[in-house]
Formats: sequence, C-alpha cells, structure tokens
Amino acid sequence: MAKNIVLLSDGTGNSASSVQKTNIWRLYRALDLTADDQIAIYDDGVGTGSFRPLAVAGQAFGLGLARNVRDLFTFLSRNYVPGDRVYAFGFSRGSFTIRMLVGMVRHKGLVDRSLPEDKFQKEVLRRWADYRKRFERRKLRYTLGRGKDERMEKRTTLTTSKADQEGLVPDFEFVGLWDTVDAYGLPIDELMYGIDLWIYPVSFADRRLTRHVKAAYHALSVDDERRTFHPVLWDEIAEGTDPDIPADRLKQVWFPGVHANVGGGYAKDGLALVSLEWMLTAPELKTLKLHQIHVDEIRRQVDIYDDLIDSRAGLAGYYRYAPRNISALCHDEFAEVEIARPKIHESVFRRVKGHHVAYAPPGIPAEYDVVLRDGTIVKWEDRASAPAAQQCFETDDAAKLRAERMEAAWNVIWWRRVVYFLTLGSSAFLAALPWLTSSIGVSAVLPRISGRLTALITPVLDIAATVLPGFVATKWFGAFKQEPILFLIGAAAVAGTMALGMNLKLRIECRAGQVWANRYEGGVVPAWASEAIKTWFFRFRTKPMLVAWYKAFAREILPTIAIFGTILLLLWAASTDWRIAVALAVVAVVIGMRNIVLRL
Repeated sequence: MAKNIVLLSDGTGNSASSVQKTNIWRLYRALDLTADDQIAIYDDGVGTGSFRPLAVAGQAFGLGLARNVRDLFTFLSRNYVPGDRVYAFGFSRGSFTIRMLVGMVRHKGLVDRSLPEDKFQKEVLRRWADYRKRFERRKLRYTLGRGKDERMEKRTTLTTSKADQEGLVPDFEFVGLWDTVDAYGLPIDELMYGIDLWIYPVSFADRRLTRHVKAAYHALSVDDERRTFHPVLWDEIAEGTDPDIPADRLKQVWFPGVHANVGGGYAKDGLALVSLEWMLTAPELKTLKLHQIHVDEIRRQVDIYDDLIDSRAGLAGYYRYAPRNISALCHDEFAEVEIARPKIHESVFRRVKGHHVAYAPPGIPAEYDVVLRDGTIVKWEDRASAPAAQQCFETDDAAKLRAERMEAAWNVIWWRRVVYFLTLGSSAFLAALPWLTSSIGVSAVLPRISGRLTALITPVLDIAATVLPGFVATKWFGAFKQEPILFLIGAAAVAGTMALGMNLKLRIECRAGQVWANRYEGGVVPAWASEAIKTWFFRFRTKPMLVAWYKAFAREILPTIAIFGTILLLLWAASTDWRIAVALAVVAVVIGMRNIVLRL
C-alpha cells in the first residue's frame, strides 16, 4: 500500500526540545502517525547539537547542514518504494536543507536500501560528495554582465539530466518552505562571498525548481533587515513554459514580520501562524493525514497584529543592515532570479490599514498580486472584479504615487547603511586596540590626562571583568586602561553612531508611515515626499552604471580582498602569539581529517 513520507527540517537553533516552537514543529505535531500509511522524520535545525562549541558554530555559521541533508536522504532512501508520496517542509536553513535534498535526489537518485549497512552509509557519503562537486564558483564575467545569453538559455528550460542518476528518483508531491536563507552565513557578508569564491562554494547555485516537484509553496518575510538573511528565491522565468508541468505549481508569497515572525520561534507567534494557515490551504496537502484538533488550533490563534520583532536587536545589530526591497529581490540578475510580479498576502495590507499597530513596510512594489486568507490569488489586473480583495489593492495612480514617495524613506535607509559601516568601523577599532597601542598610543604624550582617565574607567572595567572571560579582561581591558583616550574615543564613536542609527530608524518609520497613510502634518505634502525621485541624491544612488559596478565590487573584488586579508591577518596573528598558531593548526587538522573521512 502506498504511503506518505513527510520530511521536515527545522531552522537554525530550533529543535524538538526548544521552548519556542516553529511552524515546522507544529506541522510535525499535527501529522497523524498512528498507522503505517504515513511516516515522518523531524530533523533538528543546525546548531542544536549537545557539544556546545559546535552548536554555537552551527547557529552562527550554519555548520552541520551537510549532515542534516544526508540524514534526510538516508531516511528517504530507506523507506521509499515506487508509488509512495513524498512531502518536504523546511524553515530558514532547514529550507535550504530541503532544497539541497531535492537537488541531490534529482541528480543522484536514492541509494538501494537492500545494501548492507556499511555499504549503504558509504554510498550516501559518496553521492553527497559527488553532488557537491556540481557547485561551481560564479565567474566574474557573469557579474559584469557577460555570459548572459548562456545563463538565460539554461534558465528558460526545465530540464532533467539523467547522466548522473544512479537510483530511483521519486517526485515530490509538495515542498513547503519558510524564508529560505543560504546554508552558511557570516555577519560580514564579504567573508562569506570570499569563501564562496575562493575556498568552498557555500551559496545555492541552482534557483530553478526541478520538474520532480509537483507543487511548491514558499512563505517569505517582508520586514527582516539583515542582509545575511535575505531569502533565496526560486527563479520563476521558466514556470509555465512546459505544457507537462502546471503553470501555477510555484507560489512564493510575502508575509508581514521578520524571519522568525514568519517561520516561528518567538514566544508571541500569532504572525507565524498566518503563513502556516496559508500553507495548509494547498490542495496538494489534502492527502496528508492531519489531526484536525491541531489544524483548528492553528486557525484560532492566527493574529496579524501580533508583535513584530526587531531583527537587529542587541548584538544582531552587527549583521549587515539591508531592509528587503521586494522589487529588487524579484529582479536579481546576479542571483539569476526573475519574478514578474510578487504575491503579497492580504495580512500585509490589513496590518497597514488596520492601524492597530504602527506598520509601514517600505519594500512593497507598485504592482503586486494579492493572496487571500483562503489561498485564492487575485491578480493585479483582476482586482476590480474581486470584492474580497478591495481593501488590499490600491488604484494604479495611488500605488505609483506611494512607490515614488517611498523613495524618500529609501534615501534615509541609504544613509543608515552608511552609519552602520561607521558603527562597524568604530567597533573594529576597539577590538583591534590591543594591537594598536604600540603604534598609535597617546598616553606617553598626554600622561597626566591619561592617568586621570585610567583612574576614572578602571572601576567600571573591573566590575565588567567579573562577568567576562579572563582573556578579555587581560587582553582588552588592559589595553583600554593603558590607552584610555583611544578607548573613550572609540567607545564614544560606537555610542554616537548607534544613537544616530536609531534616530534614522525613527525617521524611516515616520516617513514610511506618512506615505502609506497619505497623511502629512498640516495637510501639505512636504518636499521630502513630493520631490523624492527628483533629488540629486536619488539619481546618484540609483544610477544604473554606478549600481552595476557597485554590485561587481561588492560581490567579487571586496570579497577577494576580505578573504585574503583575513588569511594574512591570521598568519600575522599566529606569528605573534603561539596560541593562535596552535588553534589554526588544530582547525586545519580537523578540516583535513573531515575531508579524508568523507572520501573513504
């Protein structure tokens, strides 16, 4: 008898033991697994292992994702027989895991489950290693615009290469994802791009949805502001070109909230249930056996006005500041993504127009389709004939005017990005101060002032030292006491730029709110709104040639400088401190042993 096989991969730091649950866990709990006609595997997200150092590395950088892919691949290979229905769900890096799994199954096929266990495991490792070889570094000529015809030819056709397939290749009945992010991430994007370019490919190269997926839903966050968490979208340029594949099988829909507001994981999770409810409207899920009590509970607890969390609160503020511009993400030549018109869930517009909470997303484009709560899609051109969607849509003129005036908010966003880099530079100065004291120290020049300042800051640093690791107190606090003037300059720069950033954040929210409401103080449209696209600054930051060369510099040149600069810095540090040299040697040995094991 045919059965359902359900594969679920959770997000970074999320597991069955987590206090706050995600939509992946909720979906797993809703599955009826009492009979043999439906089986499932719930895979904890990366960064949830018992060994704390590896868990921290997994949460910060995504280490451990390869193991998760192999675990799911192993489960599917052991259990699949022709005729079974396969479903897959993922959140965050778990979504990336599912997409890697789908690609691996497509290109390599499942392992024969009749093999002896030792050969079975070795075959899983071998096929994973072979599949990873498919990922090649992007060429500079692609970034600069050359090779465009070659890429377009590949993107506009849905092909399936059977040259590498070595086993059964099942179709996936349904793939449901929440806000896919790249497998590995660093707060400093240039380092990740540099690793991807020169050391090991860590970004998802194939943005096309394979023909082996019958239907796919992708829930996306409107409001996350971290560049590292920008979504990995599916390219829709080839959708609808194959008569054998339903033209509407892929639905990528934008929801209010930041990354974990959409996928789940916060204590107040009413926003996350909005996207989960939409996911459950998929007709392809009617063959899943679900406990109705869980489904009803999800629908009862949906709250489109629930708390929207600040994605860059606390130390997360050091992630690259880059609010999501939906239009830019849907027309991304570098990522090879083209989405003709984005689909926005009705909850975005209900939250904006309900005025229960302050909500004014700057990234909504001038033209969009609307997805209703029951899953119905109302196209932009059909909005007049859809009464249920009237509260969501704007008129052509109103939408165009709103998008133009919203550029005033994007002008401020650009300046806030500049301030972010100033904060980052100031913080880097403080972090590097122990190594700078010998070359730029001023205590010897101003001994009296330095002595007084040292006496002033010492009690504060001594209190902080009681709750921080000893090496911090020895290395950094010692340098701060030695050079108090430089320390206070750096600390003032960090505090000042952070305060300026918060001020700009408030200005962005104020401008975006006025533009969405179309209400201005005194009833007069201010110049910052009416002249937003006429200013020299707007023309400067949107100049096509400047934007193209900036992207090339940011994606190729700067990452190259960053990765080799980091290597040189580590080598220099190793030459001055034997402990750093030993640590680097241990890391090199571990990586080498790992690569040897994977090839056995």
